Amino acid sequence: MSDRLLRKLPPKYLRQVISNKTELLRTVSGSKMEITGIYEIPIRISNHDKQLKQIFHIVPTLTEQCILGIDFISKNSVNFDGKTRKLTYKVDKNEYWVIGKLDSASTNNPP
Repeated sequence: MSDRLLRKLPPKYLRQVISNKTELLRTVSGSKMEITGIYEIPIRISNHDKQLKQIFHIVPTLTEQCILGIDFISKNSVNFDGKTRKLTYKVDKNEYWVIGKLDSASTNNPP
């Protein structure tokens, strides 16, 4: 998560996680990414979903507001259908479509 997005969130929902291990993130090219904090933040994918608690690493140089990693995708059974360009996820054995649409221009021309 970018520090810009973190600053927009109400402080009462943020719980900072203290970690004894050295946290390290890397870009696709292998460059190190500085982490300025780790927070547990409650999120909700949509109105019919229960509130989830997710750990976020705060990266000041992140150009996107937030990137959900494989831990979130696996834990919440998130799937992307390349043909229909829709995201689905499961809650209590029920499958839901994520509201919204991925723009083909944004997916065909990554930054």
